[in-house]
Amino acid sequence: LVSPGFKITRLILDKTHYFLGKIFYSAKIDKNKGVFVWDIRSYPLTFDFLFLIFGVFNRFKELNINSFDLLIFVPDNQLKDISIWDEYIQYVSANDSFKRIKKIIFPLSKLFNCIDHVKIITEENDLIELIKNKTVIPQSYNPYIYYPEVLDYKTIFSFLLYKENINIPLFEVDKIEIDDEINIDISLKYVTLTLRDYGFKPKRNTKQLDIDIACKFAKKHKAKLVIIPDDIEKLENYQFPKNSLVINKARQDIYIRILLYSKSIVNLFPNSGTSLLPLFIKDSKMIVVRWAGGS
Repeated sequence: LVSPGFKITRLILDKTHYFLGKIFYSAKIDKNKGVFVWDIRSYPLTFDFLFLIFGVFNRFKELNINSFDLLIFVPDNQLKDISIWDEYIQYVSANDSFKRIKKIIFPLSKLFNCIDHVKIITEENDLIELIKNKTVIPQSYNPYIYYPEVLDYKTIFSFLLYKENINIPLFEVDKIEIDDEINIDISLKYVTLTLRDYGFKPKRNTKQLDIDIACKFAKKHKAKLVIIPDDIEKLENYQFPKNSLVINKARQDIYIRILLYSKSIVNLFPNSGTSLLPLFIKDSKMIVVRWAGGS
């Protein structure tokens, strides 16, 4: 029983492993070096990863640790069994989810100012060696015995609502280097609209009304409307004003997307995971339309 589903079982195991760790290992722990292990068996591979980093960062700050290493554990023999929501797997295969590690999770991790090093680990023994005598989250983690969940939405939102002096980890946008040119001068005044077009919770998907509202918003602020697509093949389902600009490369390159968000006067989103990105970009602004729709 290494990753239980019931809260009471998790609580009992958490306390048990905590006290065992205190008894046998606490004297050996380096309290100045933090390591966060993201075991893909415990979390869905989505943009909720950003909330995970936010929560972990604040937990380390409480221990007077300002930065940490991120170890992404991907067991070789369990790639086909990546733990994701039952309804989600109908639209996003385990293989597609795994690709997100290298296309989204890994590059985003390298941008965070609170993460010192990022490694993808596939062997249990290598992982155990890397976390030996370190201050580790999840507490008492062991890839063979115990890999508890860290992301608790109730705790995260309570933290945001009630805690003073919240610490927000930020992307170091200045580090971004892109090989491809994007067909927009980012010094111009523009508004982004990010589309959503896929099967999981389709009521959250972009509607033509969202585009019409975005057009009026951009016009009111005398700004160009920049479209960041989701499914490029579905762009023909929408009507865009002639003076708007669709940037397909931003769909394929997460760094181009972040660069666009960082320079936009405001970023518009449907209710989607990508709407979390501006929260970690200094001085970036965002609006989510139809927030409760389809949730």
